[in-house]
Amino acid sequence: PPPPKPDVDPPTAALPRAGLLPAPATPPTPETQMRETLAAAQALLERGHHAAAYRRYADAIRTAPPHVGDAARVAFARVLLGGNGRRAPPDRPRALQYIREAATRGYPDAQALLGLMYASGFDAELVPRDAARAVLMFEVAALGGSLYAQMALGFRYFYGINVEQNCSTAAHWYSMAASQVATEMARPDFVDRHVGEPTLLDTGSPQDLDEILQHYKQLADRGNIGMQLLMARLHYYGAYGIHQDVKEA
Repeated sequence: PPPPKPDVDPPTAALPRAGLLPAPATPPTPETQMRETLAAAQALLERGHHAAAYRRYADAIRTAPPHVGDAARVAFARVLLGGNGRRAPPDRPRALQYIREAATRGYPDAQALLGLMYASGFDAELVPRDAARAVLMFEVAALGGSLYAQMALGFRYFYGINVEQNCSTAAHWYSMAASQVATEMARPDFVDRHVGEPTLLDTGSPQDLDEILQHYKQLADRGNIGMQLLMARLHYYGAYGIHQDVKEA
């Protein structure tokens, strides 16, 4: 005879119908993790914790996949190029090492930064001024999607700086840059990605937000160019609780 029907339904019968189960949490991508790491490192720099920030950068470079770690290399290189007073003097050889590593792997931002170094000759011992190499690096970086390189080439071809003046070529590079910006601005997370650049605003608690904004405003009023640009962005987009005000921006 057939077995008696159990008093309790099998466990699977109690599950919701297919498609009604909650979706599993999506793990963060390496790119997202890198953005968070760089934001934390930048926040440490703003607080004056240079040693801790440098460790964050170095750990990110060491542990991330190469194509993701190149973002950390370039970010750290920018910090090392300028330094920050006696507590964090510049380390340009180390910065150049990171830039060359990322540029060799084809990272456009590193190639553009290397082009800028060749163009400016800001440290003749490390990277002597070389206009031809500068243009070459800008073109490689621009084809790879570097917005800065596209703008730099547009400017150079428009005015004939180390290249033959050509308005059509200038318009080509400016159009590529404009198209890239328009596409980026259409993203629903545009404000978070750009206004929410690594600052204390991303790491402070909501209770600290007003105090942080007031601190940034004071720095902007004192002539800090970086803070003036940040406050302009916040007012332009109406981010972090600030009322949108294009005139103030």
